[in-house]
Amino acid sequence: MGKEPRLNWQTPPNFAELQQAATTTGEGLLALAKDELSKLRTTFQKDEYLIEPWVVMVQAINHATEHHEQIKSMLTALGITPPRIDGWGYGMATNALTQISPNQDE
Repeated sequence: MGKEPRLNWQTPPNFAELQQAATTTGEGLLALAKDELSKLRTTFQKDEYLIEPWVVMVQAINHATEHHEQIKSMLTALGITPPRIDGWGYGMATNALTQISPNQDE
C-alpha cells in the first residue's frame, strides 16, 4: 500500500482482476489497522504526500459509506428494499456479534 500503482485499467477488469485488487487493498488496510506501516508515501493528486495511516482508514470507511448509499438509492429507486448491510448487521450475519442471554454472563 502506497507503493503499488493506482489502478487504471484501459478496459473493464474481469472478476479475477477485481478479486486481486480487493485482496491487495484489503491486505494493505489490515497492515494499517495492525500499525505495521507507520507512514505511507504515496502519490495523491499527482503530488507526493506523507499520509498518516489513520487518514487512509478514515477515507476507506468514508468511501465505502458513499458506495453503500449509492447502492441503497439505486435499489430503492427500483422499488427494492435494500438489505441491512451495515457493520452491525454484518457482525450478526457472521456471528461476530452475538446477543448474550441474561443467564449467560453469570
